[in-house]
Amino acid sequence: MVKVKFEMNDKVVEGKAVLNPQYKNLNLYDSDMNRINTNKALEGMEQEQKNEKANAREQSIKR
Repeated sequence: MVKVKFEMNDKVVEGKAVLNPQYKNLNLYDSDMNRINTNKALEGMEQEQKNEKANAREQSIKR
């Protein structure tokens, strides 16, 4: 468990982060140890993923 500061709703919040490298996850908690949902898509990430799919080249079916 590590003390961290992060931005949530345009406010700097002090909290704690629990790192679990075995399962490759990170849980964030506020100062009252209430879990913060990090499963929401980040702003801008959805748009990037759409662009990547649109720019993907099709593989040739011919051998």
